[in-house]
Amino acid sequence: MAEASAIHMPFLKTLAPFARSRLPEANVQEMTQLAWAMATLEFHDEALLDALLTSSLKSLDTFSPAQLAGLAWSCARLIKKNSLLLDALLHVDLAPFDAQQLALFAWALARLGLRGAASAGESAFGRIATKVVELHAELRPQSVSNLAWCFAAAAYSTRAGGEPEHLLALAAQGMSSCEASTSRSSCARSSPGLCGATSQ
Repeated sequence: MAEASAIHMPFLKTLAPFARSRLPEANVQEMTQLAWAMATLEFHDEALLDALLTSSLKSLDTFSPAQLAGLAWSCARLIKKNSLLLDALLHVDLAPFDAQQLALFAWALARLGLRGAASAGESAFGRIATKVVELHAELRPQSVSNLAWCFAAAAYSTRAGGEPEHLLALAAQGMSSCEASTSRSSCARSSPGLCGATSQ
């Protein structure tokens, strides 16, 4: 990715002022796509990113869960810590988030340095943990891994004694994913047609 960024850097630097001037006219999809592109290309332009986040904050309540998770991920990839945006993200409604969106969102918060010991972090990760318990059966293996890292990086725990429910849920889903993977691998070796395996 760094190589792609280096190749396009002169063009991106030329484009940045124009993109910044058009941000007041940008809709939510355009803003999130711009943030994603900057993060994917590892393009750090502080003026453009500050303007983008300022514009995003004005309409954050219209972002979909996927767009909120994507914006948070972009900031995390660029290690862009905006206190106003982070505060807003801590209070978003997690009810409409699906399992994968939740995992991406939580990863971004932890990557941005939010810690569960802080009052705001404890509240945010507490809501994430509750949602993990609700959605754990829908989590993919990568999301299980991301969420486990998130809670560890944020040093988040909910109980003084015993195992926190969200960790038990992640462990259960992680074991289920491993068993399914092992079962499918065995099935593919013995009955590739039944498992949808393709011959090499």
